[in-house]
Amino acid sequence: MALDIAAQKQETEFIGEHFEGLGDCLDALFGSAEEFFEHLPKSIERGEKIFQTNKTAHIIKYPDSKEISFVHLIGPYETFSSAYIASAPLLGGVKHTLKLTDCYTWKNGLEGEFCGILCSDEKIVLSFYNPFFMRDIANFKTGGEYNVSLAALAFDIEPFKEQEIKVNTGAFNKAGKRELSSGRSKIKDKFPFATLKISREVFRAFMPSNYTCIFNAAGCIEGISYTHLFNTPIAILRVNFGLKGKDDFLINLYSSPYVCGPYMPKEGDTIQTNIWLCGYFI
Repeated sequence: MALDIAAQKQETEFIGEHFEGLGDCLDALFGSAEEFFEHLPKSIERGEKIFQTNKTAHIIKYPDSKEISFVHLIGPYETFSSAYIASAPLLGGVKHTLKLTDCYTWKNGLEGEFCGILCSDEKIVLSFYNPFFMRDIANFKTGGEYNVSLAALAFDIEPFKEQEIKVNTGAFNKAGKRELSSGRSKIKDKFPFATLKISREVFRAFMPSNYTCIFNAAGCIEGISYTHLFNTPIAILRVNFGLKGKDDFLINLYSSPYVCGPYMPKEGDTIQTNIWLCGYFI
């Protein structure tokens, strides 16, 4: 059962509030933001400049990795023509085509988010942080279709828990009262409680939260690889948040030991997780 969350009143509106900060991402990767800032000076010093606007703003990338690295945004601030503004994870993702309907620029003018609809049978509504926002915003047109590399960072992760739910609807109750008043039958005979099983084999979810770019999700791990970011080991989980085959919705999900805890992800596991979605134009 894949959940379709595309039925919104207006396609061009973001779902949830914008939160202009990535502190939770640093905690998810390094256990604390303080740990990341120990690596920041060397990262900026050794990084490669990969993009520059016609002004003084530019992007530095470090390390030189296709899997996971960081981008550092440098730009004008008050009386400084070139100051450190922010950093963001850069995650290698899976190519998807999206019809983008809106964008949102953060107050610093260099960071931002896009939202749109996945061009597939699922038509999932997505919003994502773009680490190359200052580069990609110049190419954005409302309603245009773009190839986007999508990836996600896990804020937490655990095996999916199967559930059984007993359902007794109001309609059942009203019908039962009519039956009892007529003396023809008992409700437990004609209208038993229905038991619904939520199974890991078929349950999939990709639901928005109260904040843009953060989703509550459930999917199946189809592959696992491993890498490092600075001194932190990172698991890259190739997770299908749709049903395998026609309804595939694959995303690279990056998970550190700080969010996995005692759980060791395995191929074939169905997981439930809260994620931060990011992507850039390709």
